[in-house]
This record gives sequence, structure tokens and C-alpha cells, in this order.
Amino acid sequence: MRCVVCENPLGQPILADSSGRALTSLCTLLDQPTEVFWCSKCGHLQTPPIGDLDAYYSTTYRILLESEEEDQVYAIVDGSTVFRSEHQASSLLRSVEIADGARTLDFGAAKGSTMRRVLKERPDLRVHFFDVSEMYVDHWRRVVPDDSWATFDTPSSWRASFQLVTSFFMLEHVEKPVLVAAQILDLLEPGGVVHAIVPNPFSNIGDFIVVDHVNHFSKPSLRRTFELAGFEQVTIDGNAHGGAWVVQARRPGATSPPEVAAPLDDARSVEVERSGAEAIELAEFWAGARGRVQAAEQAIAERPLAIYGAGFYGSYVHASLARPERVRVFVDQNPHIQGTRHLGVTVVSPTQLPDEVTDVIVGLNPRQARSIVADIVSWHDRPLQFHFL
Repeated sequence: MRCVVCENPLGQPILADSSGRALTSLCTLLDQPTEVFWCSKCGHLQTPPIGDLDAYYSTTYRILLESEEEDQVYAIVDGSTVFRSEHQASSLLRSVEIADGARTLDFGAAKGSTMRRVLKERPDLRVHFFDVSEMYVDHWRRVVPDDSWATFDTPSSWRASFQLVTSFFMLEHVEKPVLVAAQILDLLEPGGVVHAIVPNPFSNIGDFIVVDHVNHFSKPSLRRTFELAGFEQVTIDGNAHGGAWVVQARRPGATSPPEVAAPLDDARSVEVERSGAEAIELAEFWAGARGRVQAAEQAIAERPLAIYGAGFYGSYVHASLARPERVRVFVDQNPHIQGTRHLGVTVVSPTQLPDEVTDVIVGLNPRQARSIVADIVSWHDRPLQFHFL
């Protein structure tokens, strides 16, 4: 196997989970191993593709399609829910100077939730949508004319025509990230800007084992991806979006000399080595996580239990249990999924946690899990036992 960024030959995987309980970003289980490889040259982390990716994303990968309003929770701030598309829209408008009437393209748009929010603030923008599926067309038609979206292939008339291309959580899914970044470059006019967000597996550590994410970007491998694609002025921010990298880069201007990817210098080599050390720590964490969940299950014995978090981490907890049928409820603060069923179990708000439940296994990013649970006011007076990943 070779690195999908720099084509460096890869050695043995740093994580090889052969339990057959691989979990996708949509929280579905696949009966296959979970493997993660690390590239010692550019610092990239990657997982082998899950079969036919074109078919998977055109027909199977259905994200947030239950309703127009469905969204993911980004944060709870002073008791108020901030949704992911809301944060992404405000962050984009703060960090990128977008000219009046600019042509913009949301590349890999899904429902286009973020740019639809942007349009409410900037109705002057000429927004376009693109994805490798037709599942989202009805959502696009509600906000843009039919000549402003495309599926599977971008029209030739779109080449070098956009001042801004956005990409929200798309590049982690593709088998050839440099090629896709080069396609984005081709769509930008000279001097145009790309604004892209991808998961950061070192802060959102669940991304490390998401089996349908071919790419788990480190900071040096993400920079290398855009440089090899021909971008200049590549900047990467690990703080603007929790659990993610935000990359901005520019297509060279019409009078600029051709951009050549810089060789890896000593500073970058140190950055690559650091990412490798952190990746080994993550591999060790996930190698023991399933056993820790099962140890918590044994400690709970026959007492009633719930799982906090109906997303990826909570699904991982459920898949790791020897007797998942014992879970009374999932608890989640996302109002869009409360009252639904996840993995056959009802999702409730924290205030609806059944009185008989004494133990909660916390299925959240371990980097924030304790503080999030501590902020649930309705649980402060309840004698609950919490079990963390």
C-alpha cells in the first residue's frame, strides 16, 4: 500500500482491529477489519477504501436527509444549542473576505446547509452546489436556479470561474485527495480561494477509526495535499472549528509563476515525526477501548444503564457491549434526533432519562466528555454513575 498523498510506500498498519465491528461515519457497522496506516514521509494517516466508493456515495451515503432542518450539534453554549452548519457559516464569513456578488461553489455539498445559512447573511452571492450524488438536488432547488448545481461531473463552463470554493467534511472520504484538490483548483479563477474543513483525528479522536474515511489528515499531510495540487499561501487552523482542521489556500494569480511544491525541510520533518508519535498514542487508545467498555459493562452488572451520545462514540460503545439489549435509552442533546430510534433504542433528552437508570456509559469524544456531562444541570441531583471511554 502507498500513501494516497505523497505515494510513499507504507509499512504495517499502526492499528489493526480484526473484530469485524468496523464503524462508518453514519454509525453503521461493517463486518471488516479497521486498519490505519501512517506515512513516515508526509505524516498522513489512511484507511483502505471500503469497496466501490463511487457507488457508496451516490446511493448509500445519506447524511441528514430526514428533513430540511436536520443538523448536527456543534456545541452547547450557555444552555443553547449551536448547530454545525451555523458555526461553519459564521466562521466562513469571519475568515474570508468575499466580494459582492461573488460566484461561489460548495464542492461535495450534501444538502448545502452551510451555504444556505451563508445566503441568509449574503443574498448577493451567486452560490452553486456540486456532489457525486443526486440525493440532494431537491434541497438545492429550493435556494438556487437549476443552472447553479451539478452532479457527478462539473460543467466545463465552470472552469476557472469561481472566486470561492468551499468544502465541508468531504476530502476525508476520497481515495485521491490530491487529485480532488486539483479539481477544486481548476474551478477557481486565478487568485481564487478555497476554504475547506476536514476532521482532525488528534482532537476528534473518533475520526481515527472511522472506516469510510480513507484520509485521517495530520497538519503536515493536509498542507502537502494542497501544495501538491498547485495551491499557494496554504494556511491550516486547528482552533477555528472544534475537532477539525480549517484549511485556506489560493490559486496562483494569472501572472504568478507555476507553483512547485516545496521540498520537506527539517521543520516539517519534525512536524511529521510529532504526528507519528501522537498517532501511535491514538492507536494504543483505540486498541484497548473495546475492552474498557466491556469492563464497565461487567462492573454495572444487572443495573439499568443508558448511553450518553447517539453519534459515533455512542454507537461505538453500543457495538462493543456484550449485551447491547440491556441499554434502556440513548441520551442526546440534539433535538432533531430526540424521539427517534438509534440502533433500535429510543433517543431521549437528558431530562427524560428514566428514573430507574443508575449508570451511564458516556459515548462522547474523551477530550470533552467529562466537561459536557458536568454541565447537564438536570443530572446534578441524581445519583448516577458515569463510565468514560
